[in-house]
Amino acid sequence: MAEPRWLMLFLPVLGLAVSALAPAGAAERVEAKIDWPQAQADIRAADGPGADSGDRATVAQLRSAPALQQTLDRIALPVLVPDQDSVRAAPSLIEQGRAYAADYPLDGADLVVLGAASALAVAEDAPIAGLLASDAPAYVFESYEYGADLSFLRYGASYVLRLACDELDDARCRKDEFLRKIAESLVAVGGRAR
Repeated sequence: MAEPRWLMLFLPVLGLAVSALAPAGAAERVEAKIDWPQAQADIRAADGPGADSGDRATVAQLRSAPALQQTLDRIALPVLVPDQDSVRAAPSLIEQGRAYAADYPLDGADLVVLGAASALAVAEDAPIAGLLASDAPAYVFESYEYGADLSFLRYGASYVLRLACDELDDARCRKDEFLRKIAESLVAVGGRAR
């Protein structure tokens, strides 16, 4: 078997499909290699003098509650959340050590930011490796009956913006524009290296 090639997948969306397609032993779940120096610099910058007001308000909201700050400190990957200019609702934050979910109720929809610090390592000679090769877009958008996902990588971790819409014809769930705008507004607010 050739030297394994480390490929990050958008686990909440694609991980199970790849596991099913890859022959036994061709893919395994591994710990992601997170760029903590960059993440920590971005976390500091979100609250620094050059940060915009939306970023500072987001950081202040999350750090104002001691229990929420303690939750952020237990998460072993950079925690990304939308800035207050994009999503005004306060999140419900659930930590799972190397993963988290931040839930935001919206008018007519529900937005969840999912983060995971795991990856799939796929052997270079595995048939699935060709499908995962390098020309993948920065964002992967997938629309389904009552919602949509936008998957991407940042700092070496996997993230998904998952939107569930109340109405079938809600444009936010049919086109990628809304979720891309949210993705571009994301602020690194916490998380700690383990």
